[in-house]
Amino acid sequence: MPMRRPDKENLEQEYQQTLNNSAGILLFDYRGLTVEEITELRSKVRAAGGSMRVVRNRMLKRAISDRPYSQLGDLLLGPNCAIFAGDDPVSPAKALVEFAKTHDKIEIRGGAVNDAFLTAAQVDQLSKVPPIEQLYAQILGGVKAPASNILGGVKGLHNKLHGLMKAYCDKLEEAA
Repeated sequence: MPMRRPDKENLEQEYQQTLNNSAGILLFDYRGLTVEEITELRSKVRAAGGSMRVVRNRMLKRAISDRPYSQLGDLLLGPNCAIFAGDDPVSPAKALVEFAKTHDKIEIRGGAVNDAFLTAAQVDQLSKVPPIEQLYAQILGGVKAPASNILGGVKGLHNKLHGLMKAYCDKLEEAA
């Protein structure tokens, strides 16, 4: 049954609002998956901080038409499912790519993160980025390393000086 115009406008506004509240969107073809498999993927995406839904192509094209990644509309052919990432676009991408590895019926088409268009290969690369907590730890380690090296050098000088003085005292005692 076709949608009425007010329903279409509401759906377009809903897509726009969801895109405004998400860090990214990932598109994939879900044909061939069973209801149980789709439910499993949906729960994995939800656990990763995203939301998944089957989209109406024309309404999503209209919702993204004024965005920098409007070429995403070219991927909207046939049945599509979209994952809207929450604050972290990496976790939902990981969930999708890992699920696609075990289910060859999924065809990842592309996506967009922070107003940048992504191809399917770039979505795969995005899924390989470490979690945000690990990135914070790596940055903190890089910032902390120079100070630790200086402290180690200063402490090393102290230990060397102490060793030299002890050796000199031992030498004087032997000489006496």
